[in-house]
Amino acid sequence: MRIAILVIYLSLSHRVLSQSDYFPIIEDVTEEIDFESIEALSELQLDHFMKKEYVEVVNIYEDLERHQSINYQNYQATIFSIKQLIKSTKSERQIYQERLAKLKESGYSWFGKMATDDECSRKTILYDRCTIYPLGSFDLPKSDLLRFSQYVKENLKYPEEALKNKVEGEVLVKLIINKDGSIDGLEVIEGIGYGCDEAALTAVKGAPNFNIYRPFGPVYSVTILPITFNLNTAEN
Repeated sequence: MRIAILVIYLSLSHRVLSQSDYFPIIEDVTEEIDFESIEALSELQLDHFMKKEYVEVVNIYEDLERHQSINYQNYQATIFSIKQLIKSTKSERQIYQERLAKLKESGYSWFGKMATDDECSRKTILYDRCTIYPLGSFDLPKSDLLRFSQYVKENLKYPEEALKNKVEGEVLVKLIINKDGSIDGLEVIEGIGYGCDEAALTAVKGAPNFNIYRPFGPVYSVTILPITFNLNTAEN
């Protein structure tokens, strides 16, 4: 699943970190896809949502899902719509209940448990306040980046299988930072195998909370974390 937005790179690797590693760099890590068509589908879905045409909302979501370009607002609009259809449709109630269960399960992977369970109201969705924001460098205190970098450095282990097969490269891990600063929604969006993907996730799990500053109150944020496995630095 690739969330089609610009994200911030928190640069870390399996080595001693330099000061430059503590500062995020804006990178576009999305593949070449037809963003105009995706945006048009997204806007069309929300237009149907505004008109309370909930069947159309759910159908368009399936098209967005096939493109692997789901944003939080479209997801929450679909959750809301399915719940309304469950209330109003007796003949297809079970079908919609099953779709809701699958949608919630996928949400935990894409957005994390807290953001998925924190369901948005109709008003919040319509006024575009149901959003997961790209993490900006201004949002994080330097002390938080230092602490997080040190934690990952201490917990990142080069897998024996990767060492044996001389595998190196970069693992991209998507993570959601919740409103309370905790980390959720960890997912490898680009891996290199040989145990490195699992090692990257393990290194991030349990990291200390961030103290994110947002002038208008707490929000959910998303970022991509590149973790580099380098044979030369591993030997040192």
